[in-house]
Amino acid sequence: MKKQINFIDLQHEKHFSFSDGNCNALALNNKKLAIGARLNFNDIITHNFKLDKQLSPQELLVTSELKMYDEIGLDASKMHKISYETKSASIGDLKLVESFAIDTLTIEEKYQKSFSQVKHIDFLAIPFLVFETLYKNDIITKKNDLFITFDDDESFSAFYKEGAYVTSKKTLSLHDMVKELENLNILTDVEKLKAILLQKGLSKENYDLHEYDLYDYIQKTFASFLSKTYNIALHNRNVYGFTQVERIFFSLSNQLIPGIEDLASTYFPDVTFQPLDFLATESLLSLDAITASYIQDKLSSGENLHNFTSFTKKAPFYKSEIGKFALAACAASLLLSAYPVYQQYEIDSTEEENILLKEQLSSLTRATSKLKNRHQGLEKEIKIEKKQQAKVNGDFKKLQNIANSLLDLKSKDSKYTPMFLTINNLLKKYKLSVENVRQVDKGAMDFEIYSIEEKRDTIAKFMSALLSKGFTSVTSSEIKLSNPVYKSIITVKR
Repeated sequence: MKKQINFIDLQHEKHFSFSDGNCNALALNNKKLAIGARLNFNDIITHNFKLDKQLSPQELLVTSELKMYDEIGLDASKMHKISYETKSASIGDLKLVESFAIDTLTIEEKYQKSFSQVKHIDFLAIPFLVFETLYKNDIITKKNDLFITFDDDESFSAFYKEGAYVTSKKTLSLHDMVKELENLNILTDVEKLKAILLQKGLSKENYDLHEYDLYDYIQKTFASFLSKTYNIALHNRNVYGFTQVERIFFSLSNQLIPGIEDLASTYFPDVTFQPLDFLATESLLSLDAITASYIQDKLSSGENLHNFTSFTKKAPFYKSEIGKFALAACAASLLLSAYPVYQQYEIDSTEEENILLKEQLSSLTRATSKLKNRHQGLEKEIKIEKKQQAKVNGDFKKLQNIANSLLDLKSKDSKYTPMFLTINNLLKKYKLSVENVRQVDKGAMDFEIYSIEEKRDTIAKFMSALLSKGFTSVTSSEIKLSNPVYKSIITVKR
């Protein structure tokens, strides 16, 4: 028989106790009961990727954490809880994996009021994984199912193949719909919209003439949602071998929206459509009751892979230093009677060590991500510096060649000196630079020049000025645009 648990509703503050498939009044006075809660769909960051089939569970966890930091940019300076789910489908030697993460500080701040009512949370669940409890406890048979839940600030759909989670998708919440209606100048609020959907639904005859604009919005919104959901189902068929949706379980306050079955039949013609109201009561959402059952299953089996709590129980007395000393002092006289206590102590010590190792692993993962990002940044800087160095070396070589040419000419004929000075002064005047210099004939030289400014006429002005300085001939090759400057070879004769 599974142990009774207390469920803390972080979303609506409707807390209850759960046992034997029934929801009862909260029993916080019973300190022995475990406490569970669930996250909001919007609290969770998800990422899908492929990994080697041969990886161990520990290697999967480490790789998943690295993927979350490197590929979707989780802030390595923040503390995250990260886990994963492997899918039954695979591609060659690769398995399909979905990883989940939460920002623990953000969660603490968001649900501070609810967390303040209890001293610890034993299990914090992910909402789209909880439907497995319906199959595990034989509430429904294993088929290809689609679970759809609409709520004030949280709406999502989740696909299950033969009782195993496949994928999930966020959808418009009632609050989102109210905002969109406001943009259409149709004013309402969440509670009014919920009442309209449950009473009038998707049947136009239920609406008055002045409500037709509201009906059109509702009809188009749910048609679009069902169309997108159908496309996701097709994708799942190709990737996960999800042949077709056999059943759709839908919930808006544990009820169906009138007319939604007819609209859904357009996209899912052979589907059984029924309310998602398992384990629910008049005042409690089915999703919360299902989550309580799921948490009860996990606590009973000791499975913690998808437990996202960071609000664990304070260590008992026998785990404190004083407690350890007391146990050691009494060990000789109470060895036999104390064995069960010692065994529990060993179990708790192992669990504490495991938690510490996971925290160290998470810290190392974040540090590795930081170092990797820094390494990539340094590699980019090195590439830029190498490119700049190559350019500087190239420019230096050109200048060296020019200098060598000029020195060679000067050594041959001292008359070249005033010629060089004149040309140099004119180059400065017209903001031109020299790339190469060579002697082509006695008294004639080629200057390969380019304009520093993006002006074509500076080269022409330079040539005209040379003629005015007494040079017998000044000719040029074609003046070409070589972005972002103009280039030409000028032949000058004395």
